[in-house]
Amino acid sequence: MADGKVKKEKQYRDAKFPKGLKTVNAKETAHYSGNQIYVKDIYIPASVERITKDAFTVLRGMTGSFIVDPDNPLYSSFGKAILSKNGKRFLHCVMSYKEGHNVIVIPDGVEIIEEYAFSSYGSENSAFLPTPYTMLIIVMPPSIQEIAERFYLSMWSFFSFQKNGPSVTIIGVSGSYAEQFAAKRGFHFCPIKDWNSHPNTWEECIALQMKAGKNGDDAGYQFIRNEGQSCYYIVNQGKDVSIAPGTRIMSSACIGFPTNPYRAGKIRNLYIPKTVEKIEAFFCPSTITGDIIIDKDNPFYKSENNIILSKDGETLFFAQVSSGITLRIPDSVKQIEPGSLAFSLSEKTITDVKIYVPDALRDSFITFFAYDSEQDALIEIRTENDELVKTIRTGAFYDPYECIEFGRFNSEWEKNVPIEWYIVDKKEDRMLLVSKYALFAQTIVVYDPMEKNNKPSTTTWANCALRQDLNGAFLTNCFSEEERAQILETALSVNGGETIQDKVFLLGQQEVIDFFKDTQLQYPHICLSSKTAKQQFKANHEPAGKWVLFWARDMDFDARRGQVMSVRPAMWVKK
Repeated sequence: MADGKVKKEKQYRDAKFPKGLKTVNAKETAHYSGNQIYVKDIYIPASVERITKDAFTVLRGMTGSFIVDPDNPLYSSFGKAILSKNGKRFLHCVMSYKEGHNVIVIPDGVEIIEEYAFSSYGSENSAFLPTPYTMLIIVMPPSIQEIAERFYLSMWSFFSFQKNGPSVTIIGVSGSYAEQFAAKRGFHFCPIKDWNSHPNTWEECIALQMKAGKNGDDAGYQFIRNEGQSCYYIVNQGKDVSIAPGTRIMSSACIGFPTNPYRAGKIRNLYIPKTVEKIEAFFCPSTITGDIIIDKDNPFYKSENNIILSKDGETLFFAQVSSGITLRIPDSVKQIEPGSLAFSLSEKTITDVKIYVPDALRDSFITFFAYDSEQDALIEIRTENDELVKTIRTGAFYDPYECIEFGRFNSEWEKNVPIEWYIVDKKEDRMLLVSKYALFAQTIVVYDPMEKNNKPSTTTWANCALRQDLNGAFLTNCFSEEERAQILETALSVNGGETIQDKVFLLGQQEVIDFFKDTQLQYPHICLSSKTAKQQFKANHEPAGKWVLFWARDMDFDARRGQVMSVRPAMWVKK
């Protein structure tokens, strides 16, 4: 490189299933990948007789390939895919999203795409906004004769964040079964003349479709997913967007850009047809510089001053928040939908915002939607008489509780650093502390001091290694003897009704909401990251931003097996 520095490549580990293993499922994958959500190659031994449909949903991506033992009588491999031995059935494929998109090229000779053949953990933005509306481009050969109705499975279905899978574009030969399937499902289809000319990369696919879609005023191509339910658009910077007639649902983050569907940008006017019956929160992460125009015959929605309202004007569904705006909510509004006030993605810091609300809403809990976890906002909520109701602070402006220093933290990246704690609750003789920062990051696995846990079992707070670490090494190394004497034992109810005693613990999910809902964001499970947590996220090939998602003790750890999240300890101490 010009500056003399060589960029260090990320090192991923292989997932090797042992000889003799008969069944590969999600738990086995998590175990033999070392609970890492990125892997290099995956080795399948000759003994494997069954690979379950959800086997690879715990992986977010792979940089290498599947390698199936040539002596396996049932399976063969092709790049990131597993095929039947004769190569006619497409069985499994791990999708590796990069910047919200993915390209899968299916080899010629495949005749059947099986149910749940495409599996995915989720998108790289999942820590802050699980966004399944990513672009998936499938290049299909003319040999395909059958595609399962449910060909896609995502682990996010366990979290109820997505139900319909990604936005799909199919590239194939004109007149092939792939074209018929695309038409049946409402996917966009881009034709090629012959299989030998098919594209192999995202850039080649984009170039092909942009070329096919250009028109006279160079408005650019719009990729549309519209299964009679939802849509996904990729548009050019600064152009109008017209949602396709017949669209029923405008999904979260359904408008993006060719080089990166999540990139912040600007569109001009937005036209919404009469058929749209549901608009999900934060459907447009880009700044709308023109007008929002809704067909007057739409029975569900109308727009006033670029605010999307219910037809009767009583519910607010969308209004964009950016620096310097004055937003006046109509007097008819009785309810503001959660997350309907959306931060513009084109600004990192949003200030000088005044939102005027009707008197009936002055005491309402108003949530904002920050698509980018690193956005900071300072917003005034006022009545029509200009009376200040509250000031909303998010990001760097947010400091909700009295803060004290207690104990010192040491790691490879931080030495003898005072630990800052929020005092989130007080009793007569004690107070509840929650760390201001996420101190470190890790996965959650079953505690097994003898290291004999060859088969992953159900993981709870009571039996997990993190609980042992917090009440062992963390307690011993971070606090003096005098400080440890101030930390009280706390009775905690855990999954199954069991009661345990801990000095250091994690908040439950409802406690997180109760104590941190005044972040005014849609998702209170985020906090500032320490230097250590950032480095550990990077070591696990995870995005390492200023704000990170943290564990709660009553989360379904097995559904998140392999996921790296941050740790935000809590404790009751004597006053």
